[in-house]
Amino acid sequence: GKEAAAGHLLQRLPSFAAAATLAMLLAMTLATAISIRSINQSQSDLRFEELVDTVSLEVDAEFNKSLSELAAIRGFLEATEYVTPSQFSTFASALERENWSVHALGFIKKVDGEDTADFNAMMSKQLNDEFALDSGGYRDFYLPVAFTYPEAFGILNPGEDLLFHPRYTPLMDQAELEQRIVASPPVPSASNPHDQAVVLVFTPIFEQSDEPTVTPVLRGFGTGVYRVADFLAGPVDR
Repeated sequence: GKEAAAGHLLQRLPSFAAAATLAMLLAMTLATAISIRSINQSQSDLRFEELVDTVSLEVDAEFNKSLSELAAIRGFLEATEYVTPSQFSTFASALERENWSVHALGFIKKVDGEDTADFNAMMSKQLNDEFALDSGGYRDFYLPVAFTYPEAFGILNPGEDLLFHPRYTPLMDQAELEQRIVASPPVPSASNPHDQAVVLVFTPIFEQSDEPTVTPVLRGFGTGVYRVADFLAGPVDR
């Protein structure tokens, strides 16, 4: 009986070997497939990360290029002690002839309470109409839009006091505190609600001082109105 059982086992050994070999091959195939999938996934993730980095750099470049007009306006305003509307318009129009990518540029002037008469006279002449800052009571200072180029009514209205604007005042406070450019979230174009959304970018303007330890004195804010889609058009096309 033992001999018969041994003979039966010997007959089945090739089947066991074949099954074991098949199982091993299946395991190796599955492991290889998993490894290949893992490698492909890693390469895909890497390519995606590289794409994100590339697009991010392109968008940053578009922002930096577009903000060049605002940087130029900031330098002009900080270098000139007193700027008239005609001087601002002349400088901005010169920028427009170069690589103009901004929808409008403006200057929000910090007007001290004792200087409102001069500002009112300047605005009355600019608007060809009698103008007066609406104080609602005496204030230490105001933040009216002094002038824009070109006119951007509905977005930046000349003479509009932004001292207590619910959306823009906190952004200007942040720009002054951190001494850097700050942008608003996208908002509908007030002059044309069906047009693409815009952002307002604020850059603080300080009086020049030779004393680096002296707290900078705010003169106002340079501001630019930019179309959101313009920032993204180049990278998206590419």
